[in-house]
Amino acid sequence: MLAFTGLLCLLLITGRWLLRKLTVISLDSQGISYASPFKKVRLSWAEVQTAGVYYIRNGEVCRIPPDATIPDLHHVPRKIFVSTNTDYSPCHDRRISDTCIHFRWSYDAWRVISAHTGKQAHAA
Repeated sequence: MLAFTGLLCLLLITGRWLLRKLTVISLDSQGISYASPFKKVRLSWAEVQTAGVYYIRNGEVCRIPPDATIPDLHHVPRKIFVSTNTDYSPCHDRRISDTCIHFRWSYDAWRVISAHTGKQAHAA
């Protein structure tokens, strides 16, 4: 039984690692794409109405300015979201859907998003 449980845990960990490796976020001049073995989403920059940066601490979602330097956040991963909804907030839902994409923070990714979306998308 112990061997079976160990094997099951190993398979789950390997599956999660493989899924992360097979999930790709692409940003180009046309828009942003999310592709995983289970779902594919493409949002054009014209569709994106809301974009922002947030982190989760103790189950609470906190939106922050993209350029914020918060000393105690060095162990808390930031995330980026883009959505086609004008009133979208990551507090409501953090799943990938046909109207929103969430992914890990990257300065280069945020620079591309900022260049292609209006300031109104970031202020929402």
